[in-house]
Amino acid sequence: MRFLLRPLVPLAASAILCWGACLPVRAETLPSPEPRPGSKAEWEARQFFREGRALHRSGRLERAVDLYRRGLQADTGRLEILPYLALALDALGHSQEALEQYDAYLALEPEDLRVRLNQVAAWIHLGAELEALQALREIELSASGLPEFHNLRGVVFLRQEQPARAADDFQVALAMRPGWNAAMVNLASAWREMGRSEEALALLNQAVRESPGTPQAWNNLGVLLARGGDVPAAHKAFSQATETGDLNLAHFNSTLLASRFDGETDLLVQAAELVDRDPDMQESRLLYGALLYRAGRLPEARQELEALLERM
Repeated sequence: MRFLLRPLVPLAASAILCWGACLPVRAETLPSPEPRPGSKAEWEARQFFREGRALHRSGRLERAVDLYRRGLQADTGRLEILPYLALALDALGHSQEALEQYDAYLALEPEDLRVRLNQVAAWIHLGAELEALQALREIELSASGLPEFHNLRGVVFLRQEQPARAADDFQVALAMRPGWNAAMVNLASAWREMGRSEEALALLNQAVRESPGTPQAWNNLGVLLARGGDVPAAHKAFSQATETGDLNLAHFNSTLLASRFDGETDLLVQAAELVDRDPDMQESRLLYGALLYRAGRLPEARQELEALLERM
């Protein structure tokens, strides 16, 4: 198994260390709708919507989705629920359904730039870089003054293996919003791809210093430290990532790092937990199968790897 840094959003690859994502897909980016008087059904819809937004902000996405849907059932004309529902669905990994909700909203509100930018993020999460780039071109004249526009376009360029163009956009985003952690982490990704690892490391250290509660920055810092051979510091960074955000990538990277350098006896348990946490994460299943093989548990290793092949 070889080391591979994954740029920003998950890529389909036989990866070892994974490079995470920083995309502006937060419920707070959407405007708070004004209340409106109306029937009992409309009142119920407002209540469901209000409760859903509170749960959304606290990270209880499945429950938020349920309440958003109930709000729409109570009042099918409550258009402002759609982008929140789409945002939650995208965060849960249901990007295709999220795009359908965005389409329904934007068919009636095509000038809502924040929602259109979140729609671009859903295209990126789906792995549809060409569609994302086309959507960005359609709003470039009106959205190029927003740092989120440049951050998202940089993500697309990085996914298309154009790190220099990506770095340009991330730097524009940072000029517009100095100290923005997402753009800093993404710029570090671009610099690493350009061979500017020392600058990337310095930028990530700055990112975690200024925003210590950002798991993505800690995870990516751990990746660079591990590649540089500083195993204790890498372990510490991955630990910070999991403590601040329970990030699956950081759990995976920490377990992988231990398997390469530490020889811990409970690695199989950790790897099995990774598979249970995210059964669709191919890298976790590959690591678990490899550890089973290394432990001499060949039938189990074969079963795990065959299950992985069926999912690919």
